[in-house]
Amino acid sequence: MLRRSILVYTFTLLCMRASAQSVISAHAGLIHFFEGAISIDGRAVPAISGRFAEIPEGSLLSTNEGKAEILLGPETFLWLGPNSAIRMQRNRLADARVELLDGSAVVQSTELPPDNAVTLIQKDSQVRLSAHGLYRLDATLSQLTIRSGRADVSTGGESLVINASCRFALSSGLTTPLPKSEPDELEQWVQERQRAIGAANLNRIRMEDGAGKKRPHRRGRAYPEVMTPVPRRTW
Repeated sequence: MLRRSILVYTFTLLCMRASAQSVISAHAGLIHFFEGAISIDGRAVPAISGRFAEIPEGSLLSTNEGKAEILLGPETFLWLGPNSAIRMQRNRLADARVELLDGSAVVQSTELPPDNAVTLIQKDSQVRLSAHGLYRLDATLSQLTIRSGRADVSTGGESLVINASCRFALSSGLTTPLPKSEPDELEQWVQERQRAIGAANLNRIRMEDGAGKKRPHRRGRAYPEVMTPVPRRTW
């Protein structure tokens, strides 16, 4: 049985557009940050400081010329580049399922309870992520890149395990070693967001310590530890 405790999480983060705040959501698919004009089911997402839109189950998020940062769980982030689109097939925190329709997505996951699942879908392929993983999925190339962690992939009637430092072609089933390369525009933006949120969370912790506020002990990793800068060489 899925643990009831996973149904509601308190996301304690610092958003670049607002002061320290708690972001509370009972579902995967909360838009934590975005740049440019993005839309849900064709309706523009308003940029209101301190308010966070959610992608309803079954709805379509399009970034157009913008970018979006989405929470799939308390320790799983998804970043979308320009001209990208996803459908939130399932928005349960215990079993989030996201279909990439266009463009590119980067996903980072840290601790992931055994009874929780995050699955990326691209056409007829399904990619189940592991904890401590950094992934990229490209719709145009139908390609999965695994920087760290592992992925359980179901495609073409086969089930495969793809390990870190590999690139997997979903259409052909070919796995190749990951070549060294410089980060592109999306990956550079992801790094910027990682550094920004990491610095903001560190500042919040220092403010709490200075005020003598006792932080509750959490099992596993908390959000301030999720967003660590990704070394340049990993890209």
